[in-house]
Amino acid sequence: MKKIAELALRKQIVTESELKKLSREQTLHLVFHSGFSSSSKISDISGRGVGLASVVDAVSSLKGEIYSIKSELDKGTEFTFTISAN
Repeated sequence: MKKIAELALRKQIVTESELKKLSREQTLHLVFHSGFSSSSKISDISGRGVGLASVVDAVSSLKGEIYSIKSELDKGTEFTFTISAN
């Protein structure tokens, strides 16, 4: 959580005052912003800041919505979303 907050500030996704107002889940949602990357090295598959932003685009194009993110250190992250059946 702390790393997400620090990276979002460094990449100017949010200001410090905005960050202070965010809930835990809202802070987790910062990983969906275009340009956000937690990787310190750029490679063919990571570090370019397009991964989860492209997931949001794909879910949106299917008339879906990302509802929640739950994350536990050393356990994993769970994303809950819906996709329209039509």
